[in-house]
Amino acid sequence: MLSILRSNSAPGRTYALHSTDEFVPDAYNYNDSDLHVVGQITCDPTGANKKKLGVYTTWESDLDSPEHATVNQPTHDNVEFYDLTSDPDEKTSLPYDSPEVTTAMATLFGGSQWGLLYSELQARLPDKYQPAQTLAYQQLIEYMKVVNEMADKNTQNAAAARRSPATVRTSLGSLIDPSHSSEIEGRWSHSSGLHNLWLSTALHKKSKLRMS
Repeated sequence: MLSILRSNSAPGRTYALHSTDEFVPDAYNYNDSDLHVVGQITCDPTGANKKKLGVYTTWESDLDSPEHATVNQPTHDNVEFYDLTSDPDEKTSLPYDSPEVTTAMATLFGGSQWGLLYSELQARLPDKYQPAQTLAYQQLIEYMKVVNEMADKNTQNAAAARRSPATVRTSLGSLIDPSHSSEIEGRWSHSSGLHNLWLSTALHKKSKLRMS
């Protein structure tokens, strides 16, 4: 990279890599999408013959990989590949078992030798940085576990509230000034699978909702 910065005539790399980890709690990941994404673009030294690979992956369990993230091979349905020479608008992803995709996957994950995922994107840090990397990884895993637990509880509570008119009446009542709570009457109706609530109040015009 330094040679490129020193001279605009220096040859560039024939690939570019990018990754992103878009964590979403399991409770909200309704279609169970793989959230760890790796992008790879390759080309000739002249910049021609550009090809783009995108993979959507998972990580191994932290029990099996306690010190750093280990990327699992993606399933066939979670791979996109575009040959920008023949498809510059990237409209049609080539089939997973096509020779072009096989070559691109070998470049990323490796075949007889390490692929770019391991030699570049996840290249080993110097020993003095290993503890910091491990700590950051473990804290990320712990964060994801905590958020998953919170989201799961919120989803369960919300589902229970939707099933229980009394619970929702209590929740709505808590928004009203307590001195007027006895003046609220809730009436429930179930129509076409939807719950509708009518509130009739005799609140004084100066009463205000207590938002919390």
